[in-house]
Amino acid sequence: MDKFSIPGRFHRKWRRRLLLAPWLGPLISLEAQDAAWPSARENVSAPAPPAATNSLPTEPLSPVSWRYGNWRGYVAFTAELRYDDNITATDRNIIADFIGVAIPSINLEYVPSGMNQGAAIAHLDYSPQFKAYLNHESYNAVDQTANLKLERTYGRSRLGLNHHYGLTTDPQMEQTGWGELQTQNTDLSAGYELTEKTTLSLSPSQEWSSVDNGITLWEYGATLQATHHKSEKMDLLASYYAGEIQSTPGVNAFKQSALAGISWDANSRNRVDLRVGFQTMTYRGGQASGGNETPDLLLDWNYQLTAKTTAHLSVSYQTYFSQYVAYQVNKTISSQATLSHRLTEKISLELRGGYAFGEQNSVLNNQSSGGEFDCWNAGAGATYHLSRATDLRLDFNHQERSSNYLYQPYQRNVVQLSVQHRF
Repeated sequence: MDKFSIPGRFHRKWRRRLLLAPWLGPLISLEAQDAAWPSARENVSAPAPPAATNSLPTEPLSPVSWRYGNWRGYVAFTAELRYDDNITATDRNIIADFIGVAIPSINLEYVPSGMNQGAAIAHLDYSPQFKAYLNHESYNAVDQTANLKLERTYGRSRLGLNHHYGLTTDPQMEQTGWGELQTQNTDLSAGYELTEKTTLSLSPSQEWSSVDNGITLWEYGATLQATHHKSEKMDLLASYYAGEIQSTPGVNAFKQSALAGISWDANSRNRVDLRVGFQTMTYRGGQASGGNETPDLLLDWNYQLTAKTTAHLSVSYQTYFSQYVAYQVNKTISSQATLSHRLTEKISLELRGGYAFGEQNSVLNNQSSGGEFDCWNAGAGATYHLSRATDLRLDFNHQERSSNYLYQPYQRNVVQLSVQHRF
């Protein structure tokens, strides 16, 4: 395991989950299925919504469609046909429709000759999603996601820059008058190898998001992190983050969090990543006051049951500002389990299910809290590998959410047929 990769990988994964947790919408979005689909990011674990697929494929490098000197590229195209029986995720005036989606994607990397360990000096990828609704053209949209990564090693030191841009439009957001969500995340990192097994890194970062109703959130801060490569099977991590959150309703928050973690490869079949921490937030501005102190937890467990069957379990407890209603703070306990089985050399099957409990609390003295709600999801998928470059996938997903003071309950079923070709 590359010692330098530990701080950036887990820091970005943790913060991404905080920013993009989808509890105000479906527990697992349709785009989460896209992320699980083999693509330029097929080597990144823990599938996530498209705006969350900004983990850059440095271990190993992206698949290659072409090479020119030290430059290499990857091109893919995905076509999808979905049937969604509740596109606005509501229990009133339910709308069903067929949706066609076209997703071209391109990766560009600069890799100097002689580089190994999968360390790319430069990486750029871009992927638009063209969505067309059969009977509700007003919901047609073009979503976009782009990622930039620059990295350089100088002896024991490593410098890095990561930037992510996402643009997402969803009918359930339009139903409430929001429509479009933009996100931009930037991480700078400077790491130094103190010893052969210990690395110290400092990562300033900023995260910005905006929705159509005028609410914006901007968080900026820095993480100090130490990692220790204890053995070939175990890596240890400790970090401290301090940052400021500003929102257009005039609410500011000062956030601090401390984390300790372990990555354990028991053997080739069993891997556990565990992060345990504590977070404090202090609110101020306008009618806001007070704060909260909450634990943070992230457990990620992969276990290979047999040569053809793998189980994955993810459990988390997190607290974060809602991107959509910036004066509400969400506390969520969530779990997601996936069972994957390779039936034959060409056919792979998947079962998945999850549950989340959420609580929304207002930071304004004169504003009601959203209250508690529950989310459930269950699904199944099958992939047929037509060739080394082409895959066919069929997915079914069921979602439910209970109501609270801000949101309606709903049930939703989605069937999706996808085909991807990697050039």
